Amino acid sequence: MNVSPNAKVPEWMLERWQALLSSLIELAAADAGGILRAGAGEAKVLCSVGNDDLRREQAFPAHPGAFPAEVLKRATVVEILGAVQSSPPLDSFGGDQSTISYLGMPIFWPDGSAFGVIDIYNRKAIRYSDAHRRLMIQFRDCIEEHLILIWEYAAGHGGLSALARRSDEALRVSEERFRLLVENALDDFFLHDDKGRFLDVNQRACKSLGYSREELLQMSVIDVSTDLTQAEKETIWNRMQPGTAVTVYSHHRRKDGSTFPVEIRVSCHFINGQKLFLGLVRDITERVEAEQALQRLIAEREQKVAERTRQLRRTAGMLQAVMDDASDAIFLKDIEGRFLLFNRAAERISGHQACHVVGKTATDLFGDETGNKTRELEARILESGEVSTDEETLPTAGGLRTFLVTRCPRRDEKGQIVGIIGISRDITDRKATETLLRSERDRLTLAAEVGGLGVWDYNIDTDTLYCDPRWYRIMGRDPNVPVTSLEDFKRQVHPDDVAHATSLELTALKELAAGNRQHGNIFRIVRPDRQIRWLRSTACLIEGEAGAPSRALGVIMDVTETHPQGGADKSLAHAVIAR
Repeated sequence: MNVSPNAKVPEWMLERWQALLSSLIELAAADAGGILRAGAGEAKVLCSVGNDDLRREQAFPAHPGAFPAEVLKRATVVEILGAVQSSPPLDSFGGDQSTISYLGMPIFWPDGSAFGVIDIYNRKAIRYSDAHRRLMIQFRDCIEEHLILIWEYAAGHGGLSALARRSDEALRVSEERFRLLVENALDDFFLHDDKGRFLDVNQRACKSLGYSREELLQMSVIDVSTDLTQAEKETIWNRMQPGTAVTVYSHHRRKDGSTFPVEIRVSCHFINGQKLFLGLVRDITERVEAEQALQRLIAEREQKVAERTRQLRRTAGMLQAVMDDASDAIFLKDIEGRFLLFNRAAERISGHQACHVVGKTATDLFGDETGNKTRELEARILESGEVSTDEETLPTAGGLRTFLVTRCPRRDEKGQIVGIIGISRDITDRKATETLLRSERDRLTLAAEVGGLGVWDYNIDTDTLYCDPRWYRIMGRDPNVPVTSLEDFKRQVHPDDVAHATSLELTALKELAAGNRQHGNIFRIVRPDRQIRWLRSTACLIEGEAGAPSRALGVIMDVTETHPQGGADKSLAHAVIAR
């Protein structure tokens, strides 16, 4: 026997299906769902929860690629995770495209032909558990048992009274199955009226609160939920309409007086002419403790960051003090050549304030010619990653000055070059002194050539002696065996004249240098060929940065022939050498 695809489903059945669907949505923590009836080229809404845009008996054209169509095509459970669906009624959230998770199951007539689909949706990507699937199967079986009643009624077996009796039996079986599901649910289950009086609870709720079922059925919501007053709770319940649901966070109080945090999913239903509320309660103690631990960890991290920030500020302050007290100009640049830091010495030398320099380039400060040269030099440093030291002449507040500039690449924590670090020392005065010394040496060399003098240059700080070729000829030495220190020179001085020829009190040296006077003396040497010669030495002393003499520049001249003892000392050569 065939049943018309348009066979009417009794209103009382649709109400029970609506209740079953609401329970399924709550227990599965879904956002929406529906029961659709398949027809010729269309799908019709029989029940809907979570979408106010859909109404009962609303029909839509069938779409071959839609989720329910896929369920009917496969004739089995279909789960789709994180998909995009936009064709009503298949998108339970309206006509706009939404990313959803979907679980659907086909519903069949007793002869195996398709009746429709029961499905649920979520607005985010989730994976439905085996428990969710089993729950949907239980509800699907209840619907199919009702379809059996419609089938038999259409076949004339028992008429309406038989249909009612079978319906009552099916309802009893359905309620037993629902009770079985509720008792084995992972959450606490409460059913109460609009005053909060408990009408039903599951065993898990009893265990969580420490009451027996009989005790709880004599109590109300206000006895276990501590965060809101009775009036506040009733205001919430009065505003809720059948088919709606809310999630609230509260605390439940056990029989022993202890409390624990809970998440409550409350849904409103209209059953047998009465407004009732189904509450699914989950203990979130571990979640709250984890969140509190996370907050403590965040607070500790923030405290450490704050302390580290204070340390960095102190370090930065000390570094800034060092940089500001430095006599050399110090600067930092980014890879584009823009100044990031400019210390006080750089301000003083350049005549530019740091606040006007930061963000600008060398071209902005010194013009195109200097800026282009600087940019080319720094580009090579950025490319090679090597340190570079160069002499540069730059315009300053005091005119053109010569600087010895050392630049090195600045790297980040990953070792990537992110800019330039530079230190610039003004060597204008030193360059002038060196130029003067070269001039003096040139004049002295010329005079020495004309007057038969040997030139020497002694660095007092480093004990380094330089002598020209004529000095070696006067000393009777081979220039290829150089004399490089004062000790080397002493070995050729007559033993009786060593102290006289090579030492002078420091006080006397300072006085000579300060007065720009020359120092001179006469002493004897013993040549490698054992000749004793009288020499006159004349030198000028040069002050160093500390104010003390640091160099001596002078000449020697052989005066043996004119010295009164020059001839007599020749006979003493053998005796001197024999000592």
